[in-house]
Amino acid sequence: MALGQPARARAQAIALLGPTASGKSRAAMQLAEELELEIVSVDSAQVYRQMDVGTAKPTAADRARVAHHLIDLGAVQPITRTELYFVKPTAGHAYWLEYSRDGKHWKPYGAERALMVESPHIDRKKVRARYLRLHVLKGEAGLWEFKIFD
Repeated sequence: MALGQPARARAQAIALLGPTASGKSRAAMQLAEELELEIVSVDSAQVYRQMDVGTAKPTAADRARVAHHLIDLGAVQPITRTELYFVKPTAGHAYWLEYSRDGKHWKPYGAERALMVESPHIDRKKVRARYLRLHVLKGEAGLWEFKIFD
């Protein structure tokens, strides 16, 4: 740089935003290579190990060319039993519990569709999941404790 010329500013961070499957990952790779940047992924599916389908997760070759962060940190977990402890168990509860690996496709896990006075409500089913979602159909919505067993 010659004396009196302004220094070239270096980007602190560049955010790529857009709808699913719009080419954000490909654009990030191109920018990272051109500008000598690292990629910090904030994709909700890329952060988990074993969640490769339906994501534009970088290949091993991509990750060797450009440093990537916040990818493959967590894993889908085995679940064999859940126990729901509601705040007011004597009031009775009806609920529906679902599980998902990706947060988009949900399957039934357990349910008490009729009002039941019980504590805890126990559901048994062997699955591999990243998310559990509870719908309280009747009764007080508050949970005292939610236990998940593998």
